[in-house]
Amino acid sequence: MNSFGAKEVSHAQIRFERLENRVVPNIPFPHKHSFYQFLLITQGKGSHTIDFQEHTVQQKKLYLMKPGQMHSWKLQENTKGILMEFNRESLSFFKESNILNLLDHTLDSSLLEPSEYERLKTLLEEGVAEFSYQNQFQEQTLEAYLMIILGKILQLKNLVSKNSKMSSVTQQFSILLEENYRTHHDVDFYASQLHMTPKNLSMQITRSLGRAPRQLIQERLHLESKRLLAYTDLSIGLIADHLGFVDQNYFARFFKKLESKSPKESRVALKKLLSL
Repeated sequence: MNSFGAKEVSHAQIRFERLENRVVPNIPFPHKHSFYQFLLITQGKGSHTIDFQEHTVQQKKLYLMKPGQMHSWKLQENTKGILMEFNRESLSFFKESNILNLLDHTLDSSLLEPSEYERLKTLLEEGVAEFSYQNQFQEQTLEAYLMIILGKILQLKNLVSKNSKMSSVTQQFSILLEENYRTHHDVDFYASQLHMTPKNLSMQITRSLGRAPRQLIQERLHLESKRLLAYTDLSIGLIADHLGFVDQNYFARFFKKLESKSPKESRVALKKLLSL
């Protein structure tokens, strides 16, 4: 239930691959990964859905999928592109930097300027060549390409959202939230883990992100509940239990307050939307 058909990348692995090998996806249904997946389209058309948002596929467009996001694509047979995949362990050389925070706040897709596109395409093609060339220095070479490519991507205009400059406390809260949102819905837990008062935590998070911790917890639960409703056939009761609600009725009230629909009504609407 946690994986939604996730495809793993092994510890610290960095992978470059041509999209032509995946025009028929390895996982032919909406799924999520535990790793980052970047895709540059070099030819073709289609659609790419990321967490219920449909994006038009076209040349010079860059897609950035983060761990946990649900996505699927429908591509024409002549579509071409380059994939780069890596996980958090692949970024050991960025341990002391803000890179993970920046990556997690990049936009899901961006249409590149011609010069940006050509430079990034060249680097990714070189990465593909290095990935297929087995030698004793391959790991170090791929790490170097990943570092350069990420540096170029994060320099792209308007690609990183305004919330990227987060404090250390906000970054730690974001990590704790992703790890604990199912079992801990209260701000007090996160404040205690960060050795702060709930009031102090709320002030810092609100100042940094423009939304209070309680709202962020609710938004994360809301997103995951929509994923479970749309992409599984689990009963409402099992979904409520999986997300840590005391009972189905409490979950239904929580969901309707945010969605203006009951979980059952939302499931019908989401499945209809995804089938279009």
